[in-house]
Amino acid sequence: MSNKLATKGVPSVTQDNKLIRAAYTMTTLEKRLLLVAMSKLNPMTEVKADKPAPVDRLTISADDWKHAFPHDPKPYQSLARACDGLLGRQWRIDHAEGVYTKYNWLSQCAYNKPKGVVELRFTYDTSLRLHGLKVNFTTLQLHQIGQLSSFNQIRLYELLCQFRRTGYLTISLTELREALDQVDKNPRWADFKAQVLDPSVRAITKQTDLTVTYKPVKEVRRIVGVEFVFRVDQQGELDL
Repeated sequence: MSNKLATKGVPSVTQDNKLIRAAYTMTTLEKRLLLVAMSKLNPMTEVKADKPAPVDRLTISADDWKHAFPHDPKPYQSLARACDGLLGRQWRIDHAEGVYTKYNWLSQCAYNKPKGVVELRFTYDTSLRLHGLKVNFTTLQLHQIGQLSSFNQIRLYELLCQFRRTGYLTISLTELREALDQVDKNPRWADFKAQVLDPSVRAITKQTDLTVTYKPVKEVRRIVGVEFVFRVDQQGELDL
């Protein structure tokens, strides 16, 4: 799994792998705001047993948004819409079948229209997965997801980035559907493939530093998982 922290000056997002594998739903704009906010944190900040994890108030401006997503023609409106929905979003960790824990992403999210900024604060539980990361974490460069146009595309890119060193990911169909917010959508494999997987793989291959192929994993005649094989385009990747 990827465990390489970005150096200073390269906009990047570092998350605990459990957070990347968590199940949650949100809009593309909300996901973008979440990633920009994460890129402002220092994942090297120590979390000590006798002290709480840092829960910083972060400011994200329209200029931050335009820098991360230069092809968005309405950065101010996008920032406002993302702020409106993100506060109510949660992420979930599954412990066993039917046993899980839910956490809120944020404890605060405010939009200032005259200044064109959002101020937000991660919850303590979320902050724990973003600070003091020494093992089992993944770093991705923010500019790599700048042209990905859907939540599914961004989430699949995150999942793949955990395995940049091996270029190989096998994941159960159930976990993949949960990660891509497809538990109750496109129930037929043919629809899931045509509406979600194929467009996401094409977009990631075209717009990021990964070239991706995949095939279904079957047990007898039933599809139970997906095997992804990919390579990293080193020339398209900034030197971290």
